[in-house]
Amino acid sequence: MEAREAKILELSRVNISLQEANAFLQSQLAQATGSTGGLTDLDSLTDEFTKRLALTERRLQAVTKERNQLRAQLAAEAHLSPAKPSSAVEPSSENSFQTRCARLEALIEEKETQIQEILKEGERMAQEQLKTNNIVKSLRAKEKTNEQKMQRTSSALTKAQAEIERLKIELATAQDAESKSLGALNQVNRQNQKLEKDLACLNVSRQCTLYHPFLAVCC
Repeated sequence: MEAREAKILELSRVNISLQEANAFLQSQLAQATGSTGGLTDLDSLTDEFTKRLALTERRLQAVTKERNQLRAQLAAEAHLSPAKPSSAVEPSSENSFQTRCARLEALIEEKETQIQEILKEGERMAQEQLKTNNIVKSLRAKEKTNEQKMQRTSSALTKAQAEIERLKIELATAQDAESKSLGALNQVNRQNQKLEKDLACLNVSRQCTLYHPFLAVCC
């Protein structure tokens, strides 16, 4: 019975340790997920990055198309440029041609600048999205690890509690049996004492009868 009591005490200490570990893991899990809201916010941010990248891609395609159209216009202007020597071309016509070409070249340069800016913006957003995705991946891995640890701890906690209850029942049964055994032993002792007393009285009576047959029984 002492061994059972020691086992219960040991399991009780294990039970407390498991409860503390379980509470710690739950706290870690809540912290990792931002009280269940952190990953949701990060997922929303990832979706926002995806939408912005798609919009940037469409802008890039549109500006590139405009630049290509301007290049085509410039090529057409060059193809349709006056074939006469410069001295034979009217100054107004030459000036008009140069003005149109300069305007087209300026627009093309502007579109090239826009394309570079859009590419830089897209690269920046792609890097931010990659960073966010890595954070989400890390948090989900940590969440999964903590959930697995908590499941193992909860399972061990359940087993320890069940073992404690089983040992408590065994201890109670043993204590009840011991109590009954002690009661029976006490009863036997009392009966034994009574028998010893009766035997002593009989011995005294026998002695009295032998040596004093006419006297009353002593006991």
